[in-house]
Amino acid sequence: MGLAAGFACFAFSALWEHYEATYDNFHEGAGRIYIIGSDRVTGFSPSSSYSLAEHLKQNFPEVEAGCHLGMSFNVLTLNDTEYSVNEIQIDSNAISMFNIRLLEGNHNYSRKDSKEVAITPEAAKRIFGNESPIGKTISTKYPEGEKVVCAVVEGWNGHSALPFDILSPSLYDMRRGMHNGYTLIRIREGVNVKSFVQKLAGYEINVVEEYYSQKGFVAKPLMGLRSEMFMQKKVSPEYVRLFALTGGLVIFCGLLNYLMLFIIRIRLRGRELALRKVNGASAASLMKLLITEFGLILIISLLVGMLPIELLLPQFKELSQINESGRFFYKETFVYTLAVVAITFLFSTFPIYYFRRKSLRTSIYGSEGGKRSGDLFRKTALVFQLIICIGFVFCTVVMMKQLHYLRSTNDIGMERHNIGVITNLKGIDQNYLAEKMKQLPQITDVLKGYPPIIPSWGVMTIGSDSWEGKQENSDQQVTLQVYATGQEHADFYRFTLLQGRM
Repeated sequence: MGLAAGFACFAFSALWEHYEATYDNFHEGAGRIYIIGSDRVTGFSPSSSYSLAEHLKQNFPEVEAGCHLGMSFNVLTLNDTEYSVNEIQIDSNAISMFNIRLLEGNHNYSRKDSKEVAITPEAAKRIFGNESPIGKTISTKYPEGEKVVCAVVEGWNGHSALPFDILSPSLYDMRRGMHNGYTLIRIREGVNVKSFVQKLAGYEINVVEEYYSQKGFVAKPLMGLRSEMFMQKKVSPEYVRLFALTGGLVIFCGLLNYLMLFIIRIRLRGRELALRKVNGASAASLMKLLITEFGLILIISLLVGMLPIELLLPQFKELSQINESGRFFYKETFVYTLAVVAITFLFSTFPIYYFRRKSLRTSIYGSEGGKRSGDLFRKTALVFQLIICIGFVFCTVVMMKQLHYLRSTNDIGMERHNIGVITNLKGIDQNYLAEKMKQLPQITDVLKGYPPIIPSWGVMTIGSDSWEGKQENSDQQVTLQVYATGQEHADFYRFTLLQGRM
């Protein structure tokens, strides 16, 4: 059962980790595509202006191609039925850079101020059924209006951190201070990535006419975008790796325990093996017999391990946000567990071979060396298992204490417990909603008109390279996170005032 549980844990976590690592690996030159953003107090910010892509192409010879993508969520209405879709606002540069294939229609959807959109075959099937979507009019919620479908384009050939169901024209807003999308570039082959990233980090843009200045840009690989904090993930990748490590340790302990018992069984069967040897059995045939018996238990463990995979698959799909068919999961998990079984065979073959020889020698010649070796292996295996178990218990206790502290502490200077945030309030009367919520006996306070602190969005950041007390000849800069606040906001979150006045 220990091996079966280890197989299931390791298969789930290895599948998840591999799936996360292969996001956007299907693009041309995927390893050379980077998203350009900046460092903020809250971490990496991917937002940038529309003009940045063209600016980088003109000023950096290392840049082969660049584009700007506007990512958004939208709701389409057709025949009084609403459909949720992912929308990307693009231009001709994005079409060329990502090689977006036109299956039907034209590219009018990428023109400035166009009222036309493109749709993927999957979204067209979901919304229009078997009818051709070309020329059909649909209503959009953000912004409210009507759009005409002018094209059917091929969707991504794999899972992407930039999903889309429809394509619409970019806003073409050339103001550098308007960070309303993502800037992506593809660097040329042979470029020293480390030097290029350092060059970007020290680059500065100053546009006096627009009162715009920014120094320092950060380049993140597109294939690693899923690991960034701004991506909405239910579980951190670090926890997935810990889960994989846990599964591996469970397999290792189970294997040591099973191998130890199997070797003890070989010693108990010493006379039987010696009798087979005397009656003409070859060393190879005896080895095949033992390996077959050992492998039979491993295969049974593999099959038993597939049972929790089958039972927990729906919950795993929801938690991991992997929208693939059941066949994909079965194939991947079977490959991983089969690989573990193969490695286990290789790991176990030498001990089985060694102790088979020792057991035969003990039974035929009466030597005690096999017994001493068996005892040493048993003691070593027990010590290893004890160390792993103690380490696992220690790490678990530390993590539980950390989680308990994070959940119960009030040292962050504000109240964060029992607070809920309602998002996507476009088109909803917030005053009406607030009054209705105040009528609920379970709700004590309602705050509207302010951006939430946790989760954090709608936050302004300002940078400064000059302040009182700064050392001379220092090029240090600081970035400050600014919240729009007021007395009502401060009272709601119960801010702790350390100095000054509010």
